Amino acid sequence: AADNGFSIELDNSVDVPPQSVQGITADQFAVVKPGHQITGQATGPVGVDYFIGFARPDVSREIIGNTRTGSTTISISTDDAEVGTHVVAVATGASRDDVEAAQPVVIEAYDVTTSSIDGFETTTESQLNVSATLSKHDGVTSPIDDVEAVVWNETYQKRVSMTQDGTLEYETAISNLPAGEFSLSVIVRSENTNELIDRNDAIGVSDPKAVNVDSASNFSVDIARSPANVTAGDSFDVRANISNTGTTEGTKDVALTFAGRTADIERDVTLPPRSSQEVTLTGDTTENDTGEQTVEIQAGNGTDSRVITVETAPPSPANFQVAVAEGNSTARITPNETATIVADVENTGDETDTQEIVFELDGRSLR
Repeated sequence: AADNGFSIELDNSVDVPPQSVQGITADQFAVVKPGHQITGQATGPVGVDYFIGFARPDVSREIIGNTRTGSTTISISTDDAEVGTHVVAVATGASRDDVEAAQPVVIEAYDVTTSSIDGFETTTESQLNVSATLSKHDGVTSPIDDVEAVVWNETYQKRVSMTQDGTLEYETAISNLPAGEFSLSVIVRSENTNELIDRNDAIGVSDPKAVNVDSASNFSVDIARSPANVTAGDSFDVRANISNTGTTEGTKDVALTFAGRTADIERDVTLPPRSSQEVTLTGDTTENDTGEQTVEIQAGNGTDSRVITVETAPPSPANFQVAVAEGNSTARITPNETATIVADVENTGDETDTQEIVFELDGRSLR
């Protein structure tokens, strides 16, 4: 129906994804078998002349009748019409080119049934598996260009071409659907481009089936314990509660990011719906991290963060390390000879110090 007082309501109509038909958005197709009548009702303002036309790609527009009585019954023969998508339109004006309302009509080459009778249930993390069976009408020849599954509502459409799995069997798997309530239509298209609908001819349309997409698992993160301060060069632990607030079981990696780098990951944390689990992850610091840094725990779309102050490490005390340089020292002597002992001394601490170096031989100090 249009919002200008004109409308068309055809029998045997099915809901379809909204699309433009001769400049008017149509959300229904009337579906009829070859040779059957197109029937319905047209309505317009009382006292206004309007015409009912049958537009077909294979012939010019045919004027079925006209009226000014407000409403009239539509009955159109399809005996000489090709299979494909046609349009019944209400038009006004002397040239009858002002289309006021329009509805597509599919004279079907194939009857289409889908794998579900009552509808489909899936989640945002799962695939929607769809199969369709086509039944060809006798005496009809119309090559198939594409069989598409369309998940749609008033604001969303996702079209996926189906794969032939038999003579007239088709299947597909649709993923990455948003949460919400949708309809599923399977549309068979021929090789012929149809300028009336700006698409290839539809030669078969299924009844729409309801599709309910749940939000599935939904992970959230709550950091329960994190240090306020840590010394540069030290590691630290962060404890967090990971919750699945969704309606289905989910599996996510839980990662700790510190100062912009991933420091620790716990793989494949699986949670049933409405459940929680505590995890402990470890981060590390470097001398370049001094100051305030952010630690973040992420699981799926859930995140939580804290600020940690990384403090400069205090200087370490002097620590002398002594190693005898065997290559430069006397290895063998006789009594009363002088031995030369060379040692490498290194202070591995941060502070300067003076310490006595003592040489010992068999437990006796040699100065």
